[in-house]
Amino acid sequence: MFSTGSRFHAYSEPDGLAGGSVNAVHIEDKDTIWIGTARGLSRFDGQRFVTWNTSNGLPGDRVQWILTDRGDRIWLGYSTGVAYLSSSDLDRAARDSSYRVSFQFLGDGDGLKGNPDRGNSGLT
Repeated sequence: MFSTGSRFHAYSEPDGLAGGSVNAVHIEDKDTIWIGTARGLSRFDGQRFVTWNTSNGLPGDRVQWILTDRGDRIWLGYSTGVAYLSSSDLDRAARDSSYRVSFQFLGDGDGLKGNPDRGNSGLT
């Protein structure tokens, strides 16, 4: 649900939002909202959604959390680790449905101390 002034609108799959339950919302700036769901990643620009999932090359559909950094990267949390990819790569996949995004994935084998989604955050 998003507010535009004094009005609220609830968005769902028919509006272009990735399906399933919403797991994460990240506001990048006043014009960009990232939403992670059980079936993918969506970006909302205030007018429309663009959605990606494994068919576009994401490492998984169930996005647990989202962060962006100053280096044009989107960081996605999954139950098995963390992936990062470039937002420009996502833009290319949005324009070309045959293009698969590239990503780097970090998991336990890469020294990830623990994964909060699996109850072993490594925090004491």
